[in-house]
Amino acid sequence: MVQLSPLEYYIIHETMCGPEPFFVLLGSDLVREHGYETLAQTLDSLIARKLLQCTRNGMTVAPTIQELIYSCAERERPGESLAEPSELGAIYEFESTEEDIKLLRPEDQPQ
Repeated sequence: MVQLSPLEYYIIHETMCGPEPFFVLLGSDLVREHGYETLAQTLDSLIARKLLQCTRNGMTVAPTIQELIYSCAERERPGESLAEPSELGAIYEFESTEEDIKLLRPEDQPQ
C-alpha cells in the first residue's frame, strides 16, 4: 500500500468532498510549517501520480511547481493574505480522485 506523507494526507483529506480552492490549502498550519515550495512540489507529485485533479476557470490543468509558487508570490505582492480568497481573479482548485481517497484511513473516508 502507498504510504502518504502528512502533507499528502492533509491535501487528500481536505479535497475529498469536492474542489478545494488553493487558498484553503495555503492557510493550513501544516503548509506554513513546510513552506509553499514544499506544498507546490507535493501538489505536483499528487497530480503526476493521478491522485489529485487541478482546475482553473473550470478547465482541468496541470500547473508546474513554478506556476504554483508564482501564484503565491503574485498574491503576496499586492498584500493579499494567502489564506483568503484571491482578489486577482481565478485561482487553482484541487480535488481528490477516487484512487487517493482509498489511501485514507477508513474512519477518514467519506461515507
